[in-house]
Amino acid sequence: MSTEAKRELRSRMLELSLSPEARREAARRAAANLASLPAFEAAPVLALYAATADELDTEAVFELALAAGKRCVYPRCTDDRGLEFAEVEALEALVVGRHGIREPAPALPRVALGRDDLVLVPGLAFDRAGRRLGRGAGYYDRAFRQPDRDPFLAGFTYSVRVIERVPTEPHDRTLDVVISEVGVASGFGRSAG
Repeated sequence: MSTEAKRELRSRMLELSLSPEARREAARRAAANLASLPAFEAAPVLALYAATADELDTEAVFELALAAGKRCVYPRCTDDRGLEFAEVEALEALVVGRHGIREPAPALPRVALGRDDLVLVPGLAFDRAGRRLGRGAGYYDRAFRQPDRDPFLAGFTYSVRVIERVPTEPHDRTLDVVISEVGVASGFGRSAG
């Protein structure tokens, strides 16, 4: 499918809105759905993201992960349009980065992710086959190009953003699972357990 189809879908997804109460409840329920996965239990490190205004918030996941004794890392944009991850022990360690998104302070050391780790991936739209529509910059697609060696990738989103089919191009990375407040869509990547 074309770049134009992606552009149109991004526009439609950005028009969706939920009340603040619905957003908080969705984030809480999605975090519980994530925590029920064997992949969550097994992961020593969770890579989260600092949500923008239209993304499902991950703060409830952060709290669950810390309570479970897991290390939490967040992405930071690099000069070469890549992502690196740094450990965050308190949300106050996040600062506004170059794209206006909170990320780990530059002084926090980089953490390499392994195959047993779990990465929450934001997006504007997802489908039940694990396809994802991001914002178009390709950061996550470039960061995770080796499905046989990459961490477990979980889309984390509102159920209204799980659609019939997301347009894709050859460079787009498919996720292992998609999690929302209504449940888990899986079976299209690595096993969730």
